[in-house]
Amino acid sequence: MKIVRYMKAADRVLREFTRIFGKAIRAIREGELSVQSYRNGREDGYTLTLWRHVGMATASRSVTFSENRNSDEIVLYPGNMSAFDPEEVEKAYAGRVYVKPENYERAAHVVARMLKVKIR
Repeated sequence: MKIVRYMKAADRVLREFTRIFGKAIRAIREGELSVQSYRNGREDGYTLTLWRHVGMATASRSVTFSENRNSDEIVLYPGNMSAFDPEEVEKAYAGRVYVKPENYERAAHVVARMLKVKIR
């Protein structure tokens, strides 16, 4: 029986992100970074959301990434592609970034840039 791994590219990007930015991630308080699965047709991946509490307000920044449905490139969207707000989805499509296949380290840096996470 053959097992197919649909999220291979997204898994590798997430692994590189945690390897490179692990120290910065550990400095984030519990509950301020969330990971959720993302699926849209052939695009299977993750949405990372970084929550920041400023006084009484909460702000968030998200990035969604997966293998592109039309090629083997990795596609990264600024924002939460699982959101039901059509304006937010349109902004994410307009700001998408493509990274060459198997360039997981570069994709991890794009994730960090979109979330505004710095190596510490």
